[in-house]
Amino acid sequence: MSTVFGDDGSGHITGAVLNPDRPPADVVDLVALTVELTLDGELLWADRTARNLLGQGGPISRGVNWFEHCVDPEYVESNRAHLRRLVEGDGRAPITFEARCRAADGVVYDFHWHAVLARDAERGRIIRMTGALTSTDDPSPTLAAALEQLLDLRYALDRASIVAATDRKGVITYANDTFCAISGYSRDELLGRTHRIVNGGYHPRSFFKKMWATIGRGQVWRGDVCNRAKDGSEYWVATTIVPYLDRNGRPYRYLAIRNDITGRKRAEAALARAVDELEAANQRILDEQSRLLQAEKLSSVGLLAAGVAHEINNPLAGTMACVKQLRDGKVAEHRRATYFDTVLDGLDRIERIVSALLSYARPARTERGPVDVAELIDGCLLLIRPAMHKARVRVDHRRPEPPRFAHGDRQQLMQATMNVLINAVHASPEGGTIRVDHPIDGARVAVRVSDEGPGIPLADVDRVCDPFFSTKPEGTGTGLGLSVTMGIVQAHGGTLHIGRAAPHGAVVSLWLPTSCESPPTIG
Repeated sequence: MSTVFGDDGSGHITGAVLNPDRPPADVVDLVALTVELTLDGELLWADRTARNLLGQGGPISRGVNWFEHCVDPEYVESNRAHLRRLVEGDGRAPITFEARCRAADGVVYDFHWHAVLARDAERGRIIRMTGALTSTDDPSPTLAAALEQLLDLRYALDRASIVAATDRKGVITYANDTFCAISGYSRDELLGRTHRIVNGGYHPRSFFKKMWATIGRGQVWRGDVCNRAKDGSEYWVATTIVPYLDRNGRPYRYLAIRNDITGRKRAEAALARAVDELEAANQRILDEQSRLLQAEKLSSVGLLAAGVAHEINNPLAGTMACVKQLRDGKVAEHRRATYFDTVLDGLDRIERIVSALLSYARPARTERGPVDVAELIDGCLLLIRPAMHKARVRVDHRRPEPPRFAHGDRQQLMQATMNVLINAVHASPEGGTIRVDHPIDGARVAVRVSDEGPGIPLADVDRVCDPFFSTKPEGTGTGLGLSVTMGIVQAHGGTLHIGRAAPHGAVVSLWLPTSCESPPTIG
């Protein structure tokens, strides 16, 4: 006698016992079957194998008593005892036992049964028995042990995963308890239907078209699928579909193994929402920071406006006087070139002052690159010169040789430097000197500003960068200057250091990352 393993159409692992002493018409070609009983032994459900093997259209039908109609009388009592022990126990561990069953046509079959106490959504607790056919003529312990191991594996798989089998058209021929529990449908509602019964419409048709194309080629398909339960709730399953191929390599059955990942998907969705909210909050912070930068910049522009106007009026007055003299023909021919040069110098000075002011006041656009720190200071000094003249303060700017470059956005660094220089002018005594230099420390270069004012009280050193904190008289500052400056420096990967100078005064250093390249030469 030989054994050939196959599939019965219900998704169960099966085999064929070929006995040369039996005529071909009587060959039993399927050896694993599953039945479900009430706790009293009433037959609730039998798979196709059980119906074909034992029923032959006869007594194996729903509602009959399993022990009275299907079990050989010699095994009835022992089988009842086994199942009684299963029901009276905790129901967690399956039991195995031997039994002899008699088909409607009188043929007797010996089975190795594997029984578990299961729970059905509609029928409560039931007994599920999966049997492996054995041969009384040629008992094979190896075959019996192998089948028992397969049944144990199936039991474990049923407990751990959602398992379903379909024919080649996708019609469900087997559904385990876990499938019934998660979908909310009974086994009777699932069998004979396709998986459209749980399709919630989440995925486009192309998703399933691609899936069918894959398994139709005999390849395993894996993916996450969103289904809809009977009560309308959605659930997600990580799915693996394995096609069974015939001798010609064409699929004739599909086994789907799924695992519930609804919790993971909900967590991923919550995380995605949190990320979106954080990005939105971060954008709001950036927008508010940009607004504060512009507000502080415009405040500085207001402070500079009167002085800049005075600074422009001086060359403007000289330029206008020269132009009038030239227009009225009161300039001797040999002096006309000198007058024209004076006009051009005045206009050039006015243009540089206005351009610097407009550049400073313009809303920031981040464009980082190499910035000549000495040239940056010169641009700032051009704008604060009227304030310096008014306060009778001079600036000692020590330009480095060769030039030193920081990496950053020139406009933002100009705003940060301007804030520090204006504070130094306001803090300096009449006739005082502000010193600006550019020390280096490895891969960093600084804009260091020292004044001769009273310095910052020790109690306020840790607070001067707080928003809206100011040591100036009320109404003379916004309290945002150093806060904005620190934000700009930190955004450039630098640090802001504030200390006291000897014997008095304050030292503010803007340490910035250096740039290894200089700006391109124009002209």
